[in-house]
Amino acid sequence: MTTVRQIIASYLLIGRFDGLAGDECGCALGDLFPCDSCPDQCVPGYRWECEGCKVGESDESCEFVYGGSGCYRATKQEAS
Repeated sequence: MTTVRQIIASYLLIGRFDGLAGDECGCALGDLFPCDSCPDQCVPGYRWECEGCKVGESDESCEFVYGGSGCYRATKQEAS
C-alpha cells in the first residue's frame, strides 16, 4: 500500500522540487516530516542557501533555525 509520504515524495520528484516549505520550517525530500510533523500547512519548495533565508536574522540564526545548511521556500532562489 502506498503511503501519503510516498505520494508527496513522488509529486515533489516529478515537479523537481527539493522538499517542502512552511512559514517557519521546511524539510528536504529525503527527510519529509521530521519528527512526524504534519505537513498540512506546507507547499512544494526549493532549497535556499542560508544567505537567502535571512529575514532580519543573522546567518547563525538562519543556520540554527533551518538545520545548518539553508532553508526551503516556495520560490527558487535567484543565482547570485
